[in-house]
Amino acid sequence: MNAADLPAALGMELKRRKYFVHMDVLEQTLSLVKIRLYISPDLFVQVYRNDRYQTTNLVLIHNGHVCLRGTNWMAAGTGTRLTHKKNMIKAKREENQ
Repeated sequence: MNAADLPAALGMELKRRKYFVHMDVLEQTLSLVKIRLYISPDLFVQVYRNDRYQTTNLVLIHNGHVCLRGTNWMAAGTGTRLTHKKNMIKAKREENQ
């Protein structure tokens, strides 16, 4: 899913899943989005999607502390840190051309 479609998709999930009580879009550009899905005022999931680098990061935060962190290359189980770094380097090279 790309950054442009993510807010609407998460908004629909917010309606389906009663434990999410509120959603804030913290930052959005053409290629990235940062969203918080609140479970309670001090417990939320922060979602970050960057289309340029093909990354999706999820963080569970409670009382301002990171409890659980995941990224698309960890969650999918098909990539590695090395693959992720290679993709970032490739994107940076393309950006400089």
